[in-house]
Amino acid sequence: MEGSQALVESGPKSASSQQLHDELGNCYPFVVAVKRKPDSESGSQRQGPFTLRRVNVKVAYLDIETNYVGTYTSDDDRFFRDSKNHLITVLGLRTIDKDDDQFVQLFDKEVTRPRLDEILRGSKKIVTYNGRSLPDGIKGRIGFDFPVIAAQLGIVLDKEFNHTDLCPECWRRDLYGGQKKIEQKLGLQRKLPGKDGAWAMEAYRLYLKTGDERHRSELLAYNREDVFMLRELEIKIAAL
Repeated sequence: MEGSQALVESGPKSASSQQLHDELGNCYPFVVAVKRKPDSESGSQRQGPFTLRRVNVKVAYLDIETNYVGTYTSDDDRFFRDSKNHLITVLGLRTIDKDDDQFVQLFDKEVTRPRLDEILRGSKKIVTYNGRSLPDGIKGRIGFDFPVIAAQLGIVLDKEFNHTDLCPECWRRDLYGGQKKIEQKLGLQRKLPGKDGAWAMEAYRLYLKTGDERHRSELLAYNREDVFMLRELEIKIAAL
């Protein structure tokens, strides 16, 4: 694991974001040709509580997977707030800067503050689902990803970057539930259905126990889909 390379996909021009998500699926080439249709052509420029426009600045879509090593069970709310004991196993980041569309995954020991700083350099905004470490303005709650990153890597991302958390944006539209439940409500379909954070944790543990690369590949595929669906979800809720 320590000698593995971070997965990087990049490419300036070859399919829309939905086509990219559908066509690559479980493929993991290090360089992928990508062509994105401008958002204005795909009908994603709309009015609402926030307006989604063509990406003219670098925007990062972020999601993490973790391995919990604490003592709380998942039915205890303290489980999700025990950030110091959620060790990051995968950090996935898709950055879009005009026509440049790149995807990077850091796995296990690759997840470091310098690597995160490097990938986010130049980003003007980060998009997550339930990622905030600052309380939202609706329910006054924090999320998951940023508090874990703060505990593990020592950076509070929503103090360093503009941040759109799609979870409160869904609440403003009377949509409630986790990311996958909201995707289903809005008609978005996954290529890897039926998996969740608990599955991701078990896949990582199986990889550590067996060394079977299949478990690692499936975990990376799951995280990749989580990240790419953030953009699809952002487009959908901006249209509501």
